[in-house]
Amino acid sequence: MNLRSTSRETLIDLEFALFHTPLESLRDKLSYDSRLSKLFAVFETRCSEPNLNLHAISRACGMSRNNLNTVLKRMTGLTCCRLLRAFRIHRSVLLSLRSNESFTTISSNCGFQDSSSYSKAVHGHLGVSPRDLLPKNSEGIRHLRMPQRVSWYRNVSARQIA
Repeated sequence: MNLRSTSRETLIDLEFALFHTPLESLRDKLSYDSRLSKLFAVFETRCSEPNLNLHAISRACGMSRNNLNTVLKRMTGLTCCRLLRAFRIHRSVLLSLRSNESFTTISSNCGFQDSSSYSKAVHGHLGVSPRDLLPKNSEGIRHLRMPQRVSWYRNVSARQIA
């Protein structure tokens, strides 16, 4: 399994497991606020910096740390640090599907301190080890742990429609 053979639904499931919504939908939601529209630009350009923190992100967005976290939590349900970690994991999974790089290289390219912290972050967010996400282990990406929040949103929307 490589990125070309990975179904769009599987990638959407990955995004739901990390961001509770498809990534493009999240980008669109945050683009309405001019300060928050800079957030993904900061993530994309500085994601590989292990010392990227809330203070640096809030300064780049022109907001205080508390204000940034409050606005993000209200709009997305995630704090800035949690969103950054999810973004890093998302990028690392895509890199592992596209290339044959080692976990150490992928984790350092995505801003993790070492491969151990990378492995713990992936397992904590997705419920599978990074090795399970490799192309040769095609079952791993199909068994992502979906957060209960997503199923709660699905249930609410189903009740509202009925």
